[in-house]
Amino acid sequence: MRKSKWGLPLVLFPALICLQSACAQTLHQQNLKLVSEQEKVQNTTVLLNNAPSLVPLENLEKAKVASVHFLYPYAAPFDSLLNKYTRVEAFNGSSYTGMQNLNNLTDDLKMYNTLVVELTEADMNDARVLSFITSNQQLKHVIVVLFGRGGNLAKLTGVSCPVLWSENLSPVSASFCAQAVFGGVPLTQKLKRTYSRAYTAGSGFVTFKTRLE
Repeated sequence: MRKSKWGLPLVLFPALICLQSACAQTLHQQNLKLVSEQEKVQNTTVLLNNAPSLVPLENLEKAKVASVHFLYPYAAPFDSLLNKYTRVEAFNGSSYTGMQNLNNLTDDLKMYNTLVVELTEADMNDARVLSFITSNQQLKHVIVVLFGRGGNLAKLTGVSCPVLWSENLSPVSASFCAQAVFGGVPLTQKLKRTYSRAYTAGSGFVTFKTRLE
């Protein structure tokens, strides 16, 4: 059998070329899928209750920011991206149960003037979580980031702080929303339907990209 100058049988080269081509096609397909998901997230993420223009966060030199999550599965990458803009201390609200309830969490957060609260559909069924938000929005800046179906917005009727809603629950939506909080990406969408008297079709605030991603 004829061999190449590297000692490999020549019949192997067509197989290697085919393998490289298949890998390239797979990588290209993965990139196309990622771009498609990024566009979907961008086109279905809406900023609400932002009349005070709290989002994107400004004056970071004065901000003492903490993030709070409960059942959100992508809290780690979300918080990691927040920390690329400024120091953000992460708190797991689910650990404040039993003797250490959410009142203790509020007490532990007293040194922070800005909270980013990450919510999922499951969190919306916990009245204590909603009470935590409504009580803290009277004490400091609070930004709610909600992932999941739009119907959950109706449960936030008593919330007056900014709500950043994405119907997608994925690593891509985690990345997009974390950047949006600090102006790393623009927000351009409006609600396409009404979910409550507070969240009606056409509602939504536009922001511009003010920082690098």
